Amino acid sequence: MSKHRQLRVEEDHVERLLTQLDFLNEGVAVHRRGAKADCRRAERYSYRLRSMKVEMEQANGQTVTYAVPSRNISSTGVSFLVGNFVYPGTRCFVYLTTTYNSWQTVPGRVVRCRYVEGSGRVYEVGVHFDQAVDITRFAARAVRIRVLVVDDSEPIHRLVQRFLESATVQVTHLSSAEEAVKMAMANPFDLVLMDVEMPGKNGLDAVRELRAAGYVATIVAMTALNTPEFKEQCTAAGCSGHLAKPFTREALWDCVNSIQSAGLVSSIVEEHEMTELIQAFVAEIPERLQRVRAALQAKNLAELEREVRALRGEAGAYGFGPIADRAAEVEKLVGDKVAEEAIQTATLELVKLCMSARASS
Repeated sequence: MSKHRQLRVEEDHVERLLTQLDFLNEGVAVHRRGAKADCRRAERYSYRLRSMKVEMEQANGQTVTYAVPSRNISSTGVSFLVGNFVYPGTRCFVYLTTTYNSWQTVPGRVVRCRYVEGSGRVYEVGVHFDQAVDITRFAARAVRIRVLVVDDSEPIHRLVQRFLESATVQVTHLSSAEEAVKMAMANPFDLVLMDVEMPGKNGLDAVRELRAAGYVATIVAMTALNTPEFKEQCTAAGCSGHLAKPFTREALWDCVNSIQSAGLVSSIVEEHEMTELIQAFVAEIPERLQRVRAALQAKNLAELEREVRALRGEAGAYGFGPIADRAAEVEKLVGDKVAEEAIQTATLELVKLCMSARASS
């Protein structure tokens, strides 16, 4: 027999309580890339569901099902609010919602239950999972941002590396625009920081070349030139933004935090026997995208259709449903012989989605 309980508190009051908890000295702050935090805070991420399902086992054999507002999550646990005290040690099942609206049921145990001061009758419950989960499936901010820094100045490389030191950022450095074009086309990056003035090919020429080849990731121009006219030149070349030198740690982190991609993780990533196969599939994506871009650039629709069809089938099989769905849309557009502009737009959206694929956290 199962009982059902729901926190009977107005939604705006719940938000106030969650905000209060986030900023209490003994609480866990909401994680933001670039923010200074201790180890305990760094591993937790905001996870706000208005009605998360939790099943609690009772000593008498009954199960109580809660619909509760969640607070934050880590790879090892989750916290949420309830309207009654729950004994630590209580076994439970938490129904987590991923960033792509799929479900994962995670068994665990209550490790704490504390009264929220001044709440009326609200308690915060902490649950520890029996096994760690892939946090990137539930918190976009947990996904590592892959940054390519292109600058011929070694001091700039060292400064960016120091400013961006974080478990959530991976930095690659290059010193020439020519190398940057090859590297960016062959590897998935979420953000390219491109110095404008370099020996040989300049940064804006490299940006133009990348955009002409169908490159869709965010590119931010780095330069000491900060006039409105020059910013317009950067935009015209295909830059997504402009970072003025000398830049601060905060300005650099603003660029990183502007990346909206949540990172796409396979829906079968928890099946350990699939780990190596998923890793191999993700590793092959850049090469696939080069073929897709080449077919698109050559206006070879028959070849584009073949590449997209193969991608659709394999992406779906490896648990990357959103890629398979987007590939199916492109395949249909090509088959329906719609306008080339529509096919190009849809294909570039597919490319961008593919670039967000991760083998794991």
